[in-house]
Amino acid sequence: RKFGFNTDVDEKMFKNDPNAFYQLGSDFSALNSDKANNCAQRKAVDVAEDLRKLILQIFASFLSKDGKRVDYKGIKESQMFESYRSMARELQRVDLSQMSREDKLAFFINIYNALVIHGNIERGTPTNTWQRYRFFSSVSYDLGGQNFTLNDIENGILRGNKSSMATLYMIPFKANDPRLSISLEQAEPRIHFALNCGAKSCPPIKTFTSGNIDS
Repeated sequence: RKFGFNTDVDEKMFKNDPNAFYQLGSDFSALNSDKANNCAQRKAVDVAEDLRKLILQIFASFLSKDGKRVDYKGIKESQMFESYRSMARELQRVDLSQMSREDKLAFFINIYNALVIHGNIERGTPTNTWQRYRFFSSVSYDLGGQNFTLNDIENGILRGNKSSMATLYMIPFKANDPRLSISLEQAEPRIHFALNCGAKSCPPIKTFTSGNIDS
């Protein structure tokens, strides 16, 4: 298991070099943790807004007009996706502690929908119940130094840390889990009109801002 990133060069293996500088990494399974982010820390809402604008460009090019079909192959081969991957690494350093309820709703809904697409591109589309369970319980992003799977975002954050069949009827965050402090105080039922898990029956993919999330 690898525990650090070489922040000077694009090198995945550790080398005994006194001039190399290494940074401790978080969970290497997170799709945005393939490289460490060395940019200055920015507010989560600012990073999210830049990601939202880029997602809109990607959706305009690779999403069907009805919002229900995604050209995953086209996204993967596009320069916009490379830009998205680079920007997604900034999520490693965002501060989630100062976000309002509206900020959290917009941020985590947008991230969830983008992560589903990113997961389908990198891991492939699940085709049966077991694969879907593994997909939603393992595909994740590093957000502010903490690992968040799709199930963590939906059930831990947006549903106010509620159990579900997807979490084997256990609450996602235990009492000593630092992610619990970010969870919404109450479950927001309207998220199911916004979250798109990649199924044909899901609502069309849209992006949201904290200013328009309730309307």
